[in-house]
Amino acid sequence: MKIEVIKEPISVYGLTIRTKNENEMSQETAKIGNLWHSFTSKISSLLNEGQEVYGVYSSYESDHSGEFNVTAASEKKVDGTEGVVIEAGKYLVFSAEGEMPQAVIQGWTDIWNYFSEETSEFKRLYKTDFELYEGPNTVNIFIGIK
Repeated sequence: MKIEVIKEPISVYGLTIRTKNENEMSQETAKIGNLWHSFTSKISSLLNEGQEVYGVYSSYESDHSGEFNVTAASEKKVDGTEGVVIEAGKYLVFSAEGEMPQAVIQGWTDIWNYFSEETSEFKRLYKTDFELYEGPNTVNIFIGIK
């Protein structure tokens, strides 16, 4: 894990759902998997080769227990997508590699474990967090920190 500062806001465009972690633990109420399926089937083919793909977490109701938005996105505006802004600021970056979606799920498990420790050096902001997919088997997860 490393610290990275995003100096300028980044606008991305994609498909958005609203959910909360509790709902994502049950197949009956989970929405994130379907969001990515929709993005892959409707948007991915319209992107330029090598275009970066993001998973943006925003509009947090509170902390990890409240509702939040998830946007599957890219920097290319495509019909039927909506914009979301990745805020400038300081981020703690976690990396995960392996088969998706298991690798990203493991990355988020590592993040939850890190921030649940009372001795964690950093505290989450709960403003904007995002995943940046570096390839089919690599993701960097940026967590906004104070």
